[in-house]
Amino acid sequence: MAPITSRAFVLLFPCLWDFVLAVGMIKITSEPGQTVMLPCQDHSYAHVSAVEWSKTDLWPKWVVFYMDQHPGAENQHPLLKDRVELKDKKMNDGDASLILKNVVVNDTGTYECRVIQEGIVSLKRVSLDTEPISIVTLNVQPDPDSDRERLLLRIMLFIVVCCPYFISTLQLVSLCRKRNAGNSSVSVMTSSLDQHPESLNEQGDVITDSPTEHHPHDGV
Repeated sequence: MAPITSRAFVLLFPCLWDFVLAVGMIKITSEPGQTVMLPCQDHSYAHVSAVEWSKTDLWPKWVVFYMDQHPGAENQHPLLKDRVELKDKKMNDGDASLILKNVVVNDTGTYECRVIQEGIVSLKRVSLDTEPISIVTLNVQPDPDSDRERLLLRIMLFIVVCCPYFISTLQLVSLCRKRNAGNSSVSVMTSSLDQHPESLNEQGDVITDSPTEHHPHDGV
């Protein structure tokens, strides 16, 4: 196969660019918990009979299937059930944009929008064979700044909750040590009194039981 020359690429590039513009490849970045809109609109479609949103990495691939403005519960993928709805349920002016609520990291991926303008479509969900009129790449990633803020908040909460208990524990340990020291002093004093029998007078002076000296009277 002959390589593509620069001239051929120049001639091919406008065609590729027109295809990209026609399909409507869009990139959207979001954070968990947010609500995003996946654009899908073709003004040339006066009336849309059915619209199918699919996700390339899902099986089955369909996300939601609307027909004549009435989505059935069975027509929503379990992973996105009750989190998707059309921006304009009447799909006026070919607007089949999809609103995705409370996005999560697992919602990251490529979404394709296919529509049918006219004709009868079975009430049961079918896979549309038409080319997508919109391809949206959704990237759901947590904000690093938000992660740091949450970490800081957790640290502050830990300090506020745990510090009082920590301080109370230190005070209790200090009090127990003081009591133990006081009990040791009393034990030492009691032991000393047992070894040296003494008594205290009313003024708290120590009275010892020393033998009384007797002096002989003069002239006896």
